[in-house]
Amino acid sequence: MAVVKGSKYPERRKPVYGWGINDADLQIWVKVDGKRVYDPVYSRWISIVQRSNDPKEKARKPHYKDVYADDRWKHLTDFQAWLYTQPYWEELVLDKDILFPGNNVYGPDTCVFVPIYINNLVLRRVTNSKYLRGVQMNSIGKYNGTSNLTGKSKSFKTEIEAHQFWQQEYAGYIEEKVSQYATEKWFNSHVADALLARAWKLRLDASLGIITTTI
Repeated sequence: MAVVKGSKYPERRKPVYGWGINDADLQIWVKVDGKRVYDPVYSRWISIVQRSNDPKEKARKPHYKDVYADDRWKHLTDFQAWLYTQPYWEELVLDKDILFPGNNVYGPDTCVFVPIYINNLVLRRVTNSKYLRGVQMNSIGKYNGTSNLTGKSKSFKTEIEAHQFWQQEYAGYIEEKVSQYATEKWFNSHVADALLARAWKLRLDASLGIITTTI
């Protein structure tokens, strides 16, 4: 197993992506069976730094265009200190969107660790489809409201009705997953409350005919 470390003198390391400062005494990666395996602390930090500061990453993924990182995470050691206060962080993924809808900041006040299936409940990107979310035109000219999450589909005369069906299905799916989440060791009531608020808004918007673009 070959071990590669950063500079012997952390203060001499160049900023990562022009911003982040790797001032930690970490083994950045080790080689296992010929493949690089990155330190989990560094891996989480560098992902945030890249999404926040790398023009190429922002060009590839436009939903990161306005994303930036809190200066309190500029130094890897500061991020590491925060990380070690987070229960179960090694088993979970970092989320910046659940607690604060529309949030663009990676930082200690906005981020939380959640299971991957909870992280995936939030729809961050606006769809490129010519139809509303959850809607497709079928072969006989009607609109199908389809939930890929629940596997349910239903035909309607109008696009908005099909979209409303999708909204209700998505709300129900969120509620189901929050119930599952509530039984797990890493349950966080703030996460659950934020997700249930989204489910409630989906149902309200469906009843009022308001279109959903992101969740």
